[in-house]
Amino acid sequence: MPFVRRDGASGGETAATFTISGKVLGLYPGKTLPLTLTVTNPNKFSITVTSSTTSISNASSACTAPHLKVTSFSGSLVVGALNSAKVKVNTTLLHSAPNACQGVEFPLHYTGSGTGG
Repeated sequence: MPFVRRDGASGGETAATFTISGKVLGLYPGKTLPLTLTVTNPNKFSITVTSSTTSISNASSACTAPHLKVTSFSGSLVVGALNSAKVKVNTTLLHSAPNACQGVEFPLHYTGSGTGG
């Protein structure tokens, strides 16, 4: 997830990145569970992540992405230089999900934004 860090001393800009990962197990139709997102900062300066969204791909042709809902993160998560931090969002497998969705793995893709400095 690239973002731009403004360098106040030189007036220049430095591109920075961070990664988001996470996984949730044990969902069944109608169940909501926390999804712990791990934000990793490979930069030599701290960052503040202000938002994260999750896009969902189909688990199979019988169990499609609209059956899973993941809330977004909005706030202020400070991640130290060369460190990681965690934040939780909610994941729900809808009541309407077919039996084919039990025990499957939905591919989850994360995007986020933040500031550095």
